[in-house]
Amino acid sequence: KVFINIHRLVFYYLVRIFAPIRLVSLKPYVTGHVALPISALILLIAIVFFIVFSLKHTKKIFMGSAFFFITLSPALFVVVLGYSADRFTYLSSIGILYIIAEGFVWLYHQKNKYQRLVKSSLLVALFVVASLCTLATVRLGKIWQNCLSLTSYFVRYYPDDPTVYVNRALAYEDNREYDKA
Repeated sequence: KVFINIHRLVFYYLVRIFAPIRLVSLKPYVTGHVALPISALILLIAIVFFIVFSLKHTKKIFMGSAFFFITLSPALFVVVLGYSADRFTYLSSIGILYIIAEGFVWLYHQKNKYQRLVKSSLLVALFVVASLCTLATVRLGKIWQNCLSLTSYFVRYYPDDPTVYVNRALAYEDNREYDKA
């Protein structure tokens, strides 16, 4: 059961790096049905084999992956408390983003007959990703503006979790809105 929880969280946090949607400060951990645990296990084993195989060519993939797993490992044990948090991804994502950046640089400096097209495509992709990240940051900045806006956002996505209502009541109390609290 511990392995299933750890692999679920590893994939949860990997997805959060590439698809930062519905980010919340504290997410109730659902212990229900595990979708295709065998395929997730196979994928995890494949990733480990890829990392080990890559050591023949470069140590950068191993280094970035090790950084990801080591810095994420303390967060994997927080699940015992019944919650995960998207903020646990911040530090560990540096390892994955390092691998992506190194891959970008490697592709950019490859010499072939499509060199100009590859460089242009990579620069356009970099611009698009940076623009999307900027838009997401501006949008999420409004949600994370204060405790009340954050807890209200949280209520929208996790209406069955009593903790969020307690947190929102505390935010109303801080604003001296006692009737709403």
